[in-house]
Parts: sequence; C-alpha cells; structure tokens
Amino acid sequence: MERNIRKILATVFLMACFTNGYGEDTVTIEQLNILRERNMISQEDYDILVADLTGTLEDEQMYKLNVNSILIDNRFKVLNKGEQMYFPLFRFIDLLGFFNTKNEKGKITASLNEGLSFEVDTQKNTIISKSNPSLNKQLKKDDGYLIKDGDEYYLRSDIFKEIFLGFLSAEKNNPTIRMTLGFNTPEEMAILFKVRQDDIKKELEKNEIVYMNQRKLFELGNARVQLYQNFNKAAGNSEYVKDWEGSLEYQGAFLYGNLTTGFDFKKKTVGNIEIEYEDVFKNHDLTVGGYSTGDDSREFGFSLRKDKGYYELGTRIVISENVPIGSKVELLYMGYPIEVKEAENGKVTFDSALIRSDRNYQLKIYSPNGDVETRYINTIQSYNQQNKGEVEYNINFRENRESSKYNLDAQMYYGITDQYTIGLGTRRGTERFRDEYRFLDEGRLDLTYSNQIYNNAFPIVLRVGTDRTFTSGEDSNNKKYSERYKYDGLAQLNIKSWLFKTELKEHGAFYDEKSVNKYEVKYGGFDNFTFGYEYETKDYKSGRKESENRYTINYDKGLTSNLLLSTEVKISDKNDEEYRADLFYSGFDSFNINWKNHWVKEISNYTSEVELQSNNFYGMFDYSLSFKYSEKSKERVSLSFTLDYDNFLKIVGSAGELGGRNLKVGVDRIVDLKDIRKPLGSIDTSRVKVISFVDANDNNIYDEGETRVDNVEVKIGSQTAVTDEMGEAMLYGVPNEIVLNLSPTIRKPSYSMGNNVIKVKGIAASTIEAYIPVKPMITLNGSVELDKTLKLSATDIQELYGDILIKIKDIKGKEVELTMPDENGNFAVSGIFPDKYYLEIKYLGNKFNLPELKDTLELVYIDNSSPKIVLNIDKKKFSLNKFLKGKL
Repeated sequence: MERNIRKILATVFLMACFTNGYGEDTVTIEQLNILRERNMISQEDYDILVADLTGTLEDEQMYKLNVNSILIDNRFKVLNKGEQMYFPLFRFIDLLGFFNTKNEKGKITASLNEGLSFEVDTQKNTIISKSNPSLNKQLKKDDGYLIKDGDEYYLRSDIFKEIFLGFLSAEKNNPTIRMTLGFNTPEEMAILFKVRQDDIKKELEKNEIVYMNQRKLFELGNARVQLYQNFNKAAGNSEYVKDWEGSLEYQGAFLYGNLTTGFDFKKKTVGNIEIEYEDVFKNHDLTVGGYSTGDDSREFGFSLRKDKGYYELGTRIVISENVPIGSKVELLYMGYPIEVKEAENGKVTFDSALIRSDRNYQLKIYSPNGDVETRYINTIQSYNQQNKGEVEYNINFRENRESSKYNLDAQMYYGITDQYTIGLGTRRGTERFRDEYRFLDEGRLDLTYSNQIYNNAFPIVLRVGTDRTFTSGEDSNNKKYSERYKYDGLAQLNIKSWLFKTELKEHGAFYDEKSVNKYEVKYGGFDNFTFGYEYETKDYKSGRKESENRYTINYDKGLTSNLLLSTEVKISDKNDEEYRADLFYSGFDSFNINWKNHWVKEISNYTSEVELQSNNFYGMFDYSLSFKYSEKSKERVSLSFTLDYDNFLKIVGSAGELGGRNLKVGVDRIVDLKDIRKPLGSIDTSRVKVISFVDANDNNIYDEGETRVDNVEVKIGSQTAVTDEMGEAMLYGVPNEIVLNLSPTIRKPSYSMGNNVIKVKGIAASTIEAYIPVKPMITLNGSVELDKTLKLSATDIQELYGDILIKIKDIKGKEVELTMPDENGNFAVSGIFPDKYYLEIKYLGNKFNLPELKDTLELVYIDNSSPKIVLNIDKKKFSLNKFLKGKL
C-alpha cells in the first residue's frame, strides 16, 4: 500500500518538475536528438518539439486592420508560423464586401471584376490567381503557403500581398496591420469602409448602463394560477373519469432575496419555499429554503455554489439551468435543435446522450411573453481549477427529518498560484446503526497542478488527493472506520488532437478493492469525430483481479444546414455493446423532426422513434407528436398537444399507445399582483419603472432638482410605454436573469441620449428602477466686440470677420464644430452637450498681428438660459468674456 502511494506521489512530483523545466524552454535540439535516438519520444513528438524550438509552430493573434487608412476590423485573426504571417482569406474578402463567390465541386472562386479573380482548391489546398499567371508558376514550386483552419483558409503574407495589396505593414507591439489595396475599388466600397469604421468607433465609445432590482425586504410579485378539469380514460376502459386540479405559484421580493413558493388547492398543502440571493459572493448564488417532505413537516436547507450550467452524474453530463417559469427550452448542438423541454418549477434539465465533455451547447429559452434568450454551455473538464487568488465554494446543507439530524456536503477550491489549486472538502452524513442514526464524518484534500508545456502547446493536468473517514469505531459489519480511506492520483496530457489520461486509486483495508487503475486515450483529429479507448483494472484484497477494455466512437456531422447526423458506438470486452444513430432535421417552417435509433447488443433490442415537435413556441397552437417502434413491443404510438389561448384558456391532451386518453381544460394565467389587469407571460419576471430626466451635469446619475422629461418612448422587446408629465412609465413582465436592451426614443427636439446604452436585468420578481439620462443639447452663442481705437470702415470690419476662424474641440481633442462670425459679428454653435470644451480662435488675415487664442469652456445646462461668449479684439490680441451660467 505505502509503496504504491509513494509511486503516485513520486510520479506526480517528477511530472511537475518536468513540466516546470521544459515550460521555460530549457530543452535543446541536442537533447531532443538524444531522446529520439534512445526511442524515448516518437518521431511525431520530435518533429513538433523541433518545430517549437526553431519557431515554426503556429500561434494566433488578433490585430486591428486598417485598409486604405480606414479601420475596418477590430479583431482580425492572424496565424504566425515562425517569422511568417498568414492572413484569413475569406474573412478579408468578406470585410471588403464586394467579391462574388461561388463554391463548386471543392473549388471556391472569388472575383471582384474581370481584373481580379482567384480560385481555392479545397482538395489540393492550393490557390490559383486567374489574373496573375506568373504568380501561378511561382506557386507550383512552393508549398505551405495556404493553411486550413476550420472553414477558413490562411494565406501567407507575401502571396496575399501579391494578389491583393500595393502596401503592407504589421506592428506587433501595437497590434495593427495596415494595407493599401492594389486594385481600383468601387465607390461603394469606400462608403462601406467608412460605415464599418464608424460602427467600430461607435461600439468602442458606447457607455453601457445596466440597472438591476434593488434587494428589498418585501414587495408584491407575480402569481400563476392554474385550474383544470381533467378527463382521464385508462387503457382498456371505455369510460372517462372526471377529476380536477389546481395550484398557485408565487414569486416576489422577500427578505432581500427572491422568494418562490406554491400552494396546491386540492391537497391544501404549501410546496417548497425557497429564497434565492444572486451573486452574494464572487459569482456564487445562495439559496435558502424550507422543503416539503410529503406531510406537514419541513426540512430546512441551504446551498452556496457557482452555477456552471451543468453537472456530472457518473460518466454522464447533465445540463441544468434556472429559467423563467413557464418557459420552453431548446437544446442546440452544433447549431441544430436536438431536444425541447418545458421548465418545471423554474428549472430545465437535459440528459441527452449527445451531451458530452469538451463540447459547446446552446440553450434557446422561449418565455411565454415572446422573449427569447440564448445561453451558452461549455462542458469543459476543468477539475475545479482556479486562477491565483480565486476561490470556489460548493456547499449543500439539508435537514433530515427521518434521522432528526442533518446532511452537509461542502467543498472549497483555492488558487494558490495560476498553476496550483488546493481543494478541501468535508461531508457529514447519517448512517443507521443498531436501530439508531449517527453521524458519519468524511473529508477530502487534493492538490491540482495545471500548465501549458512546450511553449504553451500541450496542456497538462496533475492531481493528487486523499479521502478519509474521521468517525471512530466500526460499522455494522465490524469494519473499522480508521481504515476507511483512499488515495488517488490523476495525470492528463493533451497533444494536439490526442488526450492521454491516467487515474490511480488505492483503497484502505475497509474496502474490498485494493486498487483501481484506469488508463484512457482519446483522439479527435477530425471535426466532431472522437475515438476513445479505456483500460480499467481492479485488484481485490482476496487476490481476485478484474480488467476491462472499453471502446467508444462518436461522430457528429452536419449533412446540410438543416440536417444533423449523430452516431455513437460503445463496445466492451465484458460482452456489452451499444449503438446509436440519430438524425435531427429542422428544415420545416413550423416543426422539427428527430429520428432516433438505438440498439443494445442484439438486434432484438432495437428501438426506433420519430418525433415531430412544433417550433411555433407560444403561438396559438403548440403541438408534439411521436411514433415509437421496438422489436419487442412491436408498435407504439403516442400523441400529445397543447392549445394556449391569450394567457388564459389552456387545453392539454394526450393519447397513449394502448388506448389511454387524457384531456384537461382550464385556466392558466399569470398576473402582476401590483396590477392584476396586466397579464404576464411568465411568473419569473420583473416590472420596470422608467424615470427620464435632464442630466444637466452630465454624470449619468439622477440628482435632486434635475428636471423630469415627458414624452420619451421606451421599448423592451415588443412592449412600449411613454413617460408621463412626471417623466415616469411602467413596463411589465420583463423576464429575469436576462440582460435586455431598454431602447428610448426622445420625441422632444434639442435632447439626445448621447453615447449611453441602457440595459436592465431582473434578479427578483420586483421593480427595477431604470433612470434614463437625457442629454440636453445646448446652443453656444457668441459675438465680436471691436475696440473703438481700431477705427475700421464697414468694409474693413466685414473683411476682419471673414478672417476669424473659431474651433470647438471636445476633451479628447476631437473637433466638434468649426464656425466664423457673420456680417454682424455674431456666431453660434448648436447641438453640443453640457461638457468641457477647448476653444481655439485664429486670425487668418495679414492686416493685424493677432496671436491665436486658446481657452476652455465648461458648459452646463440651465433651464431657459443659453451660454454666451464675447470675443474682444484690439490691435494686439483677442480676449474673451464668458457668460456660461447666466452670470457675468
């Protein structure tokens, strides 16, 4: 036992030392030659490492892209291979916007006009310039100038310049690529470039303001009432049995959190009572509740955890998310819908066989009020690693009425450095011993090391840990708890498309097993293709040994833009076999079709199912239909449908394969208890109180005394409202847990939103107060006063006015306005916001020696007042009098 433990610890220690050493590029080509000569590394690894040391490995970097002196992309991805740069070909022509492209038989042709055209052969990985024969001769003698990465092709910079450019430069310190096109561009392209540049600048200059609910002691929230008359007919019976059901669900602010509970009218029982506090500590959510046990008693419980969107259940991955009550949720994989589920008590759970580790999924959440939200789930295997100083908790506490005790399961993970994470865990459960319950205390300690070795090319994870029981005494089988412990070690290495993983476990005398070791290899060299091999051994203290080989193949392929094929094969030398082949089609306008095929070991265990699922979520008629056939039970057909009319009348029906029938008709209505006339689509919503005001001091905050603004139209989704004479408006049924745009339209002239973008996010069924800072646009008036000693004629005065240039610049030095006095010496600058500005006044003539005047103006908004400046001119200088706040 101790020897094996020392082996685990020594192995991890040596690998950590190895990765630290090689992570700093201390290895040399001479050392690699020796390793290769001794056959200690493969030829492939040798080639990769030599490429690393010689600087020919690929990496990527994001650049700003300037074309013809115009910024057209803020994230232009470039591959670096040694000293060479490779530019994304199709991203580039997409940015230009005026190429015609077509894809025929593996050849992609792009052309701008007769003078510029090229062809990419995706089979041979070559490019041909139809307008440059000499370049084609050069390319025949060259290779490696074109790199495929996903659907993109990256072209080496010298060839790229030969085809497209007259000038090219790259600044790596301030990542910017500057290009001048080597061909004449259409006038429309210059306009498009300017539009793209303006869009990028606007995006960078936006000031996002997000309003959320304030935590409140209590506020009335939303209620959902359901009352149904049921008509049920069991299989084999000819008569229907009538029954009824009814429930009330409630959600609202309580004790500074979000309360959710329910009541069953028929059983006259209160359901679970939960109060959720979102983001109470570094993205951790706290939930406190009293949970029903089926009788009059309740169990108290609480949890504190980070919500990752999924959890592991053995070897399976389950996606679980909180969503607005009453929602329907689509699970998408590779952009294809593969499953649809309705939320139950504000939660949706998917455990499809297509959910696997290291994959990306989307949840498309359809709220009954018509709002749609997409959430992204990445099932990466992180082993709870944290960055330096980061911490993650996962604490669950629950009373146990049966034992009159409680259960506690708590883990904490802390990042010592960016590479090392320590994990601590404790668990207190209950165990029945001789007709009584007693506590069973356990603990865990582990240390995880992660790094990128060989110039960040290969990720590696190492972990050692131990589990131990702290309870003294023996169990009911007279086994000592002091011998109830485990030691484990894990090592995982990713080399490009390969994954290598080893898990070792040693058990104490309490267990029948002595050791359990597992070795795993995965290969994913093709798009969405994975081959996996596992070898597991178990050694028992009795001397018995077991081993098992497991093979897994997964292949997912988008056959068309609407058709997904997903296949899986699992084979074990324990005489276990499982096969799956599914097709998902979403090409119809009103419904999706899934065809699922599954069999285990023998063809007699074959099952096939066709599902039709309406995608008209929350339209008037929502339905689903499924046909299922199995070799054993022959034929089975089931039908279900739902009809929901105007958030009031609901009809739900189902027909089973053996003659069973169910129909229920009744009321399903959600209301805001502060205004029951306002129907809601979902119980998990907030109301938004909008307050629009004149932001006189430009601080985006509503200060006492600032004027309210009426007649401002605000919109969230499809719902609109207009502020009244108090500058207020109400919006109802805004879904929680979603960041939504609040779009104001200011109907009054001389007002603007500036560069602000307003958003709201509900975290409880209460009121969000959203303040809209309306920016008043000011007109700066000015006049010229001439010194009487100048004694100028009317002609001289007009000439002097025509030679005065007045510039207004913002605080960043950007020119805002350019103006000159009129024939009366008056000038005005309109449409500017209260802010600080620079004023530059130049004399362009040659009769007077008037040096340039530079000054600052701090403009503020005052009702019924306009700022004014007076420009004084004598023989030697300009001078300025400012009347900016209504006073001299």
